[in-house]
Amino acid sequence: MLNAYVARVGARPWVVAAVLAMAACQTTAVSNEPSANYAIVAAQTQANTGPGAGCLDESEHAAVRARILQNSLATATLTCLDDKRNRLLEVKYNQFVQRYNPEYAENARALRQVAARRGKNFDVMNTDMANQAAVQLSTDRQFCSRATRALDWALSPKVTSVSQVPPPIDYTGALGLRICKARA
Repeated sequence: MLNAYVARVGARPWVVAAVLAMAACQTTAVSNEPSANYAIVAAQTQANTGPGAGCLDESEHAAVRARILQNSLATATLTCLDDKRNRLLEVKYNQFVQRYNPEYAENARALRQVAARRGKNFDVMNTDMANQAAVQLSTDRQFCSRATRALDWALSPKVTSVSQVPPPIDYTGALGLRICKARA
Protein backbone atom coordinates (compact mmCIF):
# COMPACT_ATOMS: atom_id res chain seq x y z
CA MET A 1 0.00 0.00 0.00
CA LEU A 2 2.79 2.39 0.87
CA ASN A 3 4.60 1.58 -2.37
CA ALA A 4 1.40 2.23 -4.34
CA TYR A 5 0.97 5.63 -2.67
CA VAL A 6 4.59 6.62 -3.38
CA ALA A 7 4.18 5.46 -6.98
CA ARG A 8 0.98 7.50 -7.33
CA VAL A 9 2.13 10.81 -5.74
CA GLY A 10 5.86 10.53 -6.20
CA ALA A 11 8.67 10.51 -3.67
CA ARG A 12 8.77 14.26 -3.15
CA PRO A 13 6.07 14.46 -0.44
CA TRP A 14 7.93 11.83 1.55
CA VAL A 15 11.18 13.69 1.24
CA VAL A 16 9.50 16.93 2.35
CA ALA A 17 7.84 15.13 5.27
CA ALA A 18 11.15 13.55 6.31
CA VAL A 19 12.98 16.88 6.14
CA LEU A 20 10.24 18.57 8.17
CA ALA A 21 10.31 15.78 10.74
CA MET A 22 14.07 16.11 11.12
CA ALA A 23 13.80 19.87 11.41
CA ALA A 24 11.22 19.49 14.15
CA CYS A 25 13.68 17.39 16.14
CA GLN A 26 16.37 20.04 16.02
CA THR A 27 16.69 22.00 19.24
CA THR A 28 18.24 25.33 19.92
CA ALA A 29 21.27 25.40 22.11
CA VAL A 30 20.32 25.65 25.77
CA SER A 31 22.80 27.24 28.09
CA ASN A 32 23.61 25.43 31.29
CA GLU A 33 25.20 28.62 32.56
CA PRO A 34 23.70 29.58 35.93
CA SER A 35 21.46 32.64 35.80
CA ALA A 36 18.69 34.30 37.77
CA ASN A 37 16.00 33.36 35.23
CA TYR A 38 14.29 31.07 37.75
CA ALA A 39 12.77 33.81 39.89
CA ILE A 40 9.13 34.80 39.92
CA VAL A 41 7.21 37.29 41.99
CA ALA A 42 4.08 36.30 43.83
CA ALA A 43 1.34 38.90 44.08
CA GLN A 44 2.90 41.97 45.62
CA THR A 45 1.29 44.81 47.46
CA GLN A 46 2.79 48.07 46.35
CA ALA A 47 2.11 51.28 48.16
CA ASN A 48 1.46 54.33 46.02
CA THR A 49 3.51 56.46 48.32
CA GLY A 50 7.19 56.87 48.94
CA PRO A 51 9.32 55.66 51.86
CA GLY A 52 8.15 56.57 55.33
CA ALA A 53 4.54 55.62 54.63
CA GLY A 54 4.82 52.20 56.25
CA CYS A 55 6.13 50.51 53.13
CA LEU A 56 9.50 48.89 52.53
CA ASP A 57 12.18 50.97 50.88
CA GLU A 58 14.68 49.35 48.53
CA SER A 59 17.21 48.34 51.19
CA GLU A 60 14.49 46.95 53.48
CA HIS A 61 13.01 44.96 50.62
CA ALA A 62 16.49 43.62 49.82
CA ALA A 63 16.82 42.42 53.43
CA VAL A 64 13.41 40.72 53.30
CA ARG A 65 14.17 39.13 49.93
CA ALA A 66 17.49 37.75 51.21
CA ARG A 67 15.72 36.11 54.14
CA ILE A 68 12.97 34.77 51.87
CA LEU A 69 15.76 33.27 49.76
CA GLN A 70 17.35 31.62 52.79
CA ASN A 71 14.02 30.22 54.04
CA SER A 72 13.08 28.95 50.58
CA LEU A 73 16.44 27.23 50.11
CA ALA A 74 16.33 25.69 53.60
CA THR A 75 12.83 24.35 52.91
CA ALA A 76 13.94 23.00 49.55
CA THR A 77 17.00 21.37 51.08
CA LEU A 78 14.87 19.49 53.57
CA THR A 79 12.09 18.50 51.17
CA CYS A 80 13.53 18.04 47.66
CA LEU A 81 14.48 14.37 47.63
CA ASP A 82 15.61 11.84 45.06
CA ASP A 83 14.04 8.42 44.50
CA LYS A 84 15.97 6.99 47.45
CA ARG A 85 14.82 9.83 49.74
CA ASN A 86 18.24 11.50 49.77
CA ARG A 87 18.35 15.28 49.99
CA LEU A 88 19.22 16.61 46.55
CA LEU A 89 20.36 20.08 47.58
CA GLU A 90 22.18 19.49 50.86
CA VAL A 91 25.74 19.85 49.55
CA LYS A 92 24.94 23.01 47.59
CA TYR A 93 22.96 24.49 50.47
CA ASN A 94 25.89 23.92 52.85
CA GLN A 95 28.15 25.70 50.35
CA PHE A 96 25.63 28.54 50.18
CA VAL A 97 25.58 28.87 53.99
CA GLN A 98 29.38 28.88 54.15
CA ARG A 99 29.65 31.49 51.42
CA TYR A 100 26.98 33.91 52.66
CA ASN A 101 27.02 33.40 56.45
CA PRO A 102 28.67 36.79 57.14
CA GLU A 103 26.03 38.55 55.02
CA TYR A 104 23.23 36.75 56.82
CA ALA A 105 24.55 37.94 60.19
CA GLU A 106 24.15 41.52 58.91
CA ASN A 107 20.83 40.58 57.32
CA ALA A 108 19.48 39.47 60.71
CA ARG A 109 20.30 42.88 62.17
CA ALA A 110 18.67 44.69 59.25
CA LEU A 111 15.60 42.44 59.37
CA ARG A 112 15.21 42.98 63.11
CA GLN A 113 15.10 46.73 62.41
CA VAL A 114 12.53 46.24 59.63
CA ALA A 115 10.38 44.14 61.98
CA ALA A 116 10.65 46.69 64.80
CA ARG A 117 9.69 49.59 62.49
CA ARG A 118 6.65 47.62 61.28
CA GLY A 119 5.59 46.58 64.79
CA LYS A 120 6.31 42.92 64.01
CA ASN A 121 8.19 40.33 66.01
CA PHE A 122 11.33 39.22 64.17
CA ASP A 123 10.91 35.55 65.07
CA VAL A 124 7.26 35.54 64.05
CA MET A 125 8.13 37.26 60.76
CA ASN A 126 10.87 34.70 60.10
CA THR A 127 8.46 31.86 60.89
CA ASP A 128 5.90 33.41 58.53
CA MET A 129 8.57 33.37 55.81
CA ALA A 130 9.30 29.70 56.43
CA ASN A 131 5.57 28.94 56.35
CA GLN A 132 5.22 30.78 53.04
CA ALA A 133 8.12 28.72 51.65
CA ALA A 134 6.21 25.58 52.66
CA VAL A 135 3.10 26.93 50.93
CA GLN A 136 5.14 27.54 47.78
CA LEU A 137 6.46 23.98 48.01
CA SER A 138 2.92 22.64 47.98
CA THR A 139 1.63 24.92 45.21
CA ASP A 140 4.57 25.40 42.83
CA ARG A 141 5.35 22.27 40.82
CA GLN A 142 8.74 23.78 39.93
CA PHE A 143 9.72 24.61 43.53
CA CYS A 144 12.67 22.19 43.66
CA SER A 145 13.82 23.16 40.18
CA ARG A 146 13.70 26.88 41.07
CA ALA A 147 15.59 26.23 44.30
CA THR A 148 18.25 24.24 42.45
CA ARG A 149 18.69 27.02 39.92
CA ALA A 150 18.79 29.61 42.72
CA LEU A 151 21.58 27.68 44.43
CA ASP A 152 23.45 27.29 41.14
CA TRP A 153 23.20 31.03 40.59
CA ALA A 154 24.15 31.87 44.18
CA LEU A 155 27.25 29.68 43.93
CA SER A 156 28.23 31.05 40.51
CA PRO A 157 31.49 33.02 40.38
CA LYS A 158 29.48 35.88 38.82
CA VAL A 159 27.63 36.44 42.09
CA THR A 160 29.47 38.30 44.82
CA SER A 161 26.63 39.16 47.21
CA VAL A 162 23.44 37.49 48.38
CA SER A 163 21.59 40.63 47.25
CA GLN A 164 22.29 39.53 43.66
CA VAL A 165 20.34 36.31 44.19
CA PRO A 166 16.58 36.70 43.93
CA PRO A 167 14.51 34.24 45.92
CA PRO A 168 12.87 31.52 43.83
CA ILE A 169 9.52 33.17 44.61
CA ASP A 170 9.36 36.63 46.14
CA TYR A 171 6.33 36.50 48.43
CA THR A 172 6.95 39.78 50.29
CA GLY A 173 3.32 40.80 49.77
CA ALA A 174 2.07 37.55 51.29
CA LEU A 175 3.86 38.52 54.50
CA GLY A 176 1.70 41.62 54.79
CA LEU A 177 4.56 43.89 53.77
CA ARG A 178 4.12 46.56 51.14
CA ILE A 179 6.84 47.72 48.79
CA CYS A 180 7.22 51.44 48.24
CA LYS A 181 6.52 52.54 44.70
CA ALA A 182 8.32 55.65 43.61
CA ARG A 183 6.12 58.69 43.32
CA ALA A 184 5.59 59.90 39.79
